[in-house]
Amino acid sequence: MQSNSEIIGCGTSSPQISVVMSVYNGEETLSGTIESILDQRGVDFEFIIVNDGSTDGAGEILNRYAALDRRVRLLSQVNKGLTEALVNGCAKARGRYIARQDVGDLSLPARLDKQLESLEEDSNVVATSCINRFVGPRGEFLYEGGLLEDPTLELMSTDVHTIRAPIGASAMFRKDDYQIVGGYRRHFRVAQDLDLWLRLVERGKCTIVPQVLYQCLVFPSSISGTLRDEQVRAARIAIECRSLRAAGKCETEALRRLEQLRDKPSFLRFKCANGSYYIGRCLQNSDPARANTYYRQALMYWPIYPKAWWHLFRNAVTRS
Repeated sequence: MQSNSEIIGCGTSSPQISVVMSVYNGEETLSGTIESILDQRGVDFEFIIVNDGSTDGAGEILNRYAALDRRVRLLSQVNKGLTEALVNGCAKARGRYIARQDVGDLSLPARLDKQLESLEEDSNVVATSCINRFVGPRGEFLYEGGLLEDPTLELMSTDVHTIRAPIGASAMFRKDDYQIVGGYRRHFRVAQDLDLWLRLVERGKCTIVPQVLYQCLVFPSSISGTLRDEQVRAARIAIECRSLRAAGKCETEALRRLEQLRDKPSFLRFKCANGSYYIGRCLQNSDPARANTYYRQALMYWPIYPKAWWHLFRNAVTRS
């Protein structure tokens, strides 16, 4: 395995965009994700992929793409988590802009081109995102989201429950601004995107391309579900850090508290049950039968999950 200082693939010498993706396993969906980037047209880009210590067949897939397509630059590290991988990947970026991508998700046609246009037509825009389509594990349409009326204003909220940030996985931002604000911070194991947006918006405005350009895969063990409590607590600290910066005060103590936010794994099955139930609720109105599949899955994770039992009962009564 290569160290952090070694990278496979030369890429293009001066790309417009550096797409950065962290990979930890996910061999089932990895090829589709990679192809969705390599199929982008109208822009010159490099694709920096950080293999974060994958233990399944993802490594072989990545090596194959790095050998076949010169735009792919492959960096390998021992498993250190998403934030560390993003820090290392973005440090290798040679483009004027950096775009994010997550494994399992798809960049829809013209995503990079449309976001590049949004950034280049207004020099005051430091970062942009787009409308996201959310799908379930079997490709079921769940909902669309991510369109904020004024994302810059939305980021000004001081309430963790009302603050709304553009979706980080579909983001593109200026590399210069990313570097000036300090980039992704290793302190944030989760909520790293919110912390970055809060610092970027101090240098300019954020926009949303009003088109569906990115598709997010939602599954029961997604970070947003299993680490939700830790995300909320980390988001509070990100907001606190913004207030400290505004007052000219030091963030060190607030950042130190992030080390105490590690979720205990004992309730992982319950959190996966929450994730399955959430997918079921998204499908409840459009496909109750499919929703039942996820309610039953929630009960496999946590047999005494009352809301899953209730919806199964209600759907059975309605069907009869």
